[in-house]
Amino acid sequence: MRKPNKWWLLLFVPVILVALPIGVLYWSAFDNTEKIVHALLFRANGDLDEKIFLAAMTGRFPKGTEVRELIAFITAFKGQCKAGSNDKLNCSLDVSGAFCVATKMQIDVKTTADGKIEEFNAVEYFIGC
Repeated sequence: MRKPNKWWLLLFVPVILVALPIGVLYWSAFDNTEKIVHALLFRANGDLDEKIFLAAMTGRFPKGTEVRELIAFITAFKGQCKAGSNDKLNCSLDVSGAFCVATKMQIDVKTTADGKIEEFNAVEYFIGC
């Protein structure tokens, strides 16, 4: 019977010494960010909780925030905002969708004369063919 070559062992040991710690780091890592955000914003049946969404938006864009910051946020998610009447801004944000069906959020923003957020309201709605 032939003895294993010592050179094979010299290559195998360093690979194990490098791969084992990397493997431990990889398999011990976790990121529950998306799950936590989803659990906070959506009910158990999958419907968006409008009150929680509005509270999150109000926390993110409190009274006095520049309207352009909200518009940048909405457009980053391919939503759109249009100027309404009497210092109002009407925004629409796509939440989810597929061919011919979509869930959207209508965000109505009351603004001050100097372009700051006064208050807002959000309502979920569905569209289809």
